[in-house]
Amino acid sequence: MNLQSSPKIVMVLHRVPYNSTFLLQKFEVLSEHMNLWLLAWDRKRNLTRLPDTGRAIRNRVVLGPASVSVPEIARGIVIALGRFFCTPIRTVRFYNFLLKRHGLAKGSLRFLKYVSFLRLNPDLVHFEFGTIAREMIELKAFFGFKVIASFRGYDLNFVGLEYPDYYKSVWRDVDGLHFLGRDLRTRAGKRGYDGDKLEVLISPAIDLEFFKRTTHFPSDQTPFRIVSVGRLVWKKGYEYGIQAVKRLVQLGFPLKYIIIGAGDFEQAMRYYIAELGLEEVVELAGDKSQQEIKMELEEAYLFLHPAISEGFCNAVIEAQSMEVPVVCTDADGLPENVAHRETGLVVPKWQVTELADAMKTMFENPALAREMSKNGRARAVELYSIRQQALKFVEFYDRVLNSH
Repeated sequence: MNLQSSPKIVMVLHRVPYNSTFLLQKFEVLSEHMNLWLLAWDRKRNLTRLPDTGRAIRNRVVLGPASVSVPEIARGIVIALGRFFCTPIRTVRFYNFLLKRHGLAKGSLRFLKYVSFLRLNPDLVHFEFGTIAREMIELKAFFGFKVIASFRGYDLNFVGLEYPDYYKSVWRDVDGLHFLGRDLRTRAGKRGYDGDKLEVLISPAIDLEFFKRTTHFPSDQTPFRIVSVGRLVWKKGYEYGIQAVKRLVQLGFPLKYIIIGAGDFEQAMRYYIAELGLEEVVELAGDKSQQEIKMELEEAYLFLHPAISEGFCNAVIEAQSMEVPVVCTDADGLPENVAHRETGLVVPKWQVTELADAMKTMFENPALAREMSKNGRARAVELYSIRQQALKFVEFYDRVLNSH
């Protein structure tokens, strides 16, 4: 099959995924089957900084102007002039199309930002986030390409909640919709989607060979090491996890709780830890590399995810793949991610007592924890393979391209 002559598919992201092995590997697998390109707006212009896993992406990335600044506007003008010399009539028509919709100033800026679509001329565009789809869905009216939009959590859970018709244009104009899981599909219905488009549920995936345990599960560990991974933001619910740890410490359990990540909530969390007298128990470890996270998971007895809002959560998948049993809440898509009583324990969100009781159950039953650790790896291998996920996208792209 000559991929160059096959339909052109463009994935649209805010920025090039320099640090995302998962996204780069997904792109590589998809590129084996489809004429795939990536469009992003990024200040990092040197694509040679991509890791080896990004080799398939380097020659298929198109970068648009990254900001409203003099250098970036100048760069957009250069791109636009190049398009004008290649396809003058179409370029002028595209400029007029945006001017009629947005006026001179805003229309001109949008033209410079989106002029790269003229070069790509795609048959299908996959907006990787619902918010990007909302911003750019109007381009379908000019180019006539098919559109797929992905919804991954934050875009449905708390963006634009004050506007009942926030995603009206997306629901009306897309050809296909991708959701990470059933919970997000249900939330889309609550936000105005009436179910009249092609749909697919494809969960996240991870590098199963990388996130693979090389040591035995530490069932006789003391103190018990609890690990959380995720940005220090309100939706991760860390304060509830810290309160639950406090209860267990008061019951006499020897614990070490390591929270990996950085974010705006750090100062509040440090205050909270100090107020509860947990400075020797809870460690805010900051950002860590994937290799460092893997090493922490190798030593963990338990993975704690006390979130109050979560689309699906790759970190929880990684923990299961590393044979670490999970205690998490039932926030949004987490009950689809963790098999309750098989790979971990799922408790109601906001509930400190239930979180503490679930962890206590794990600590008092090392055989149960060990069994769940094995089940977690089996579940990850069965459901969260990057190649398996990519092939599902290939099938869905074909469905949308062949739809009428």
